[in-house]
Amino acid sequence: MSDSTTSIENIQSIIATMKREMEGQAGSLETNRKVFDERGSAAPLPDGISIEAVEINTCVTAEWLIPSSPSERIVLYFHGGGYSVGSAVSHRPLCSQIARASQCKVLSVNYRLAPEYPFPHALEDAIASYGWLQTQGYTPQQIVIAGDSAGGGLTMATLLKLRQDNQAMPAGAIGISAWLDLECSSDSYVRNGEIDQLASREGLSFVGRAYAKQHINQNPLVSPFYATDLTGLSPLLLQVGDAETLLDEVVAFAGQAKQDGVNTSLEVWPNMVHVWHSLFGVIPEAEQAINSIAKWINTLE
Repeated sequence: MSDSTTSIENIQSIIATMKREMEGQAGSLETNRKVFDERGSAAPLPDGISIEAVEINTCVTAEWLIPSSPSERIVLYFHGGGYSVGSAVSHRPLCSQIARASQCKVLSVNYRLAPEYPFPHALEDAIASYGWLQTQGYTPQQIVIAGDSAGGGLTMATLLKLRQDNQAMPAGAIGISAWLDLECSSDSYVRNGEIDQLASREGLSFVGRAYAKQHINQNPLVSPFYATDLTGLSPLLLQVGDAETLLDEVVAFAGQAKQDGVNTSLEVWPNMVHVWHSLFGVIPEAEQAINSIAKWINTLE
């Protein structure tokens, strides 16, 4: 992490502008999904990165972000969006920057979204994507699973499901501002609520209920925060901002993982808010955090 940080006042100003823009474009769920995708498709790809669309099964599509000289390691990526919006297109800018920095191919998955497809559909699609990669000749030790926000929670739920089913674990897993507690129970939702207004308790609780439906939010496959034993999970990198509403649950999860013997790297970034990585080109910490992800991936055994 850099010693110099963007001020909290600048972050608040950026967030306020983004919130006004989002409120001006807000509409139906279909409209919100379209707006997310339009933003993602408007961003230019980094030099040397190409796209290839693939079909994993009849329910799930994905796209590869491919560097010109990719390494043998790949990233399986699950996008954020509260399990209700977002796609490979909306997250193309972030995934392409991860591909650029790491020189790894990134497979960004269009898992099925709530409320049309509540839990466990997203988890089923995540597991199917991991299995599909192995049918394409990739070994678990070549695969790193990653995701932001809800996708970060889905990443950790995927590890728990793989362990439950006695499946081989990936080489590592990355949570970017991972949403791990659909109950939104931590104090940081109140403490940081005025700053991190794009990830409010009210908003997340609403989409969390749409995803969980009749299932209990404290089911670890819904909310990995409530897992009481993380023994045997892959090495973890967890990045979170200290101005995030999700700060406490990520820190607690990292502590639990370390206590259970999981090789865990926790990065708490000063003044940063939810998925600040999406502010690439706006604040330096976005590129710094992506570069830290790339370094971690490339130092895995």
